[in-house]
Amino acid sequence: MEGWLKRFYESKGNIGGIDSEMWQLNHERLSDAIQKGTGIDIAKTNFNSPEFELFANLTQDAATFSAFKNHEEQAKLFALLKGDDGKIRTFSQFKKVAMPLAEQYNINWLKTEHNAAINNSLMAKKWQGFQENADLYPNLEYRHSGNPNGRPEHMALDGLVLPMNDPRWRKIYPPNGWGCGCDVVQTDAPVNKVPGWDEMEPDKGFDFNPGIDQKLFSDNAGYYQTKGNKKLIDKEGRNLLAKQSRQFGKKYKGKTINVSGLGSVELSGKGFNHLMSQTHSELFKRNLALENLPSLLKGLKWEIEANKKPNPMVKQYHKAEVNIGGAKSLIKVREMQDGTFKLYSITEKK
Repeated sequence: MEGWLKRFYESKGNIGGIDSEMWQLNHERLSDAIQKGTGIDIAKTNFNSPEFELFANLTQDAATFSAFKNHEEQAKLFALLKGDDGKIRTFSQFKKVAMPLAEQYNINWLKTEHNAAINNSLMAKKWQGFQENADLYPNLEYRHSGNPNGRPEHMALDGLVLPMNDPRWRKIYPPNGWGCGCDVVQTDAPVNKVPGWDEMEPDKGFDFNPGIDQKLFSDNAGYYQTKGNKKLIDKEGRNLLAKQSRQFGKKYKGKTINVSGLGSVELSGKGFNHLMSQTHSELFKRNLALENLPSLLKGLKWEIEANKKPNPMVKQYHKAEVNIGGAKSLIKVREMQDGTFKLYSITEKK
């Protein structure tokens, strides 16, 4: 924590955007929560499955949340650079007043946010299961945690039964507050509207449905109420995530994968670096899909493309269309003159 305060102090409060180290500290903890809450092993998950989309969307939201959090913390730290006399504090003086704030943001609050993210991720995954069985069990029943010291407004919802498509679930789907342990179960029981069912308001930042919105926290969460450039902060968070995701797929470097219609396809070290240098509107999801590369290359319809840029080592290209995160994409494999196949690119289709 001292290193973070020293960086901030020496920059005179002008870090130049989101601090990558503190962003990573927070994002890694929230990513851990997503893994624990959803139970999704992305390395074993098909890239075009609902589970992949949920995991990717929650992870991207964690990146944005972490960026906005660091932005707010920097604003608070900036106000501590000067003492009551208006003069710049020495680092020792600054550290004394700033350390409690830094620990509050990156230890105490992060622990609370980690726990909330586990619960939100868990309930987001449960919502997916509800959707799959909606034909048999079209309704949801609210279940209070049973904690005798729970919030009365949460206890009052116990036994409420509403259709899955009732808009009220966008407001009261658990957890709907810090430390909320309530649950929802799927049922074919008839609708049962308990007294006050349409009156309870969730805590700030919990007025959403993590399964429908596929987010960890709502857009009304405290850090998002900044006076800064929200689009720029969001972009910085996503850029940091995209940069981090360049590590995905490294385990396949130098290895071959059996691809139907082509045979053994290699991802060479040079090919991996070339692939990572290419842009994509869904860059994070493109890179995340590489964690299960065999899934990405499975069941594709390959077409031959001529070698338009004369390369004596390349005989021809094989291309196949695929949808990544809603973006039409094109995978290209080089067929070399020696008969080997090498993964060449995964780009957005123009």
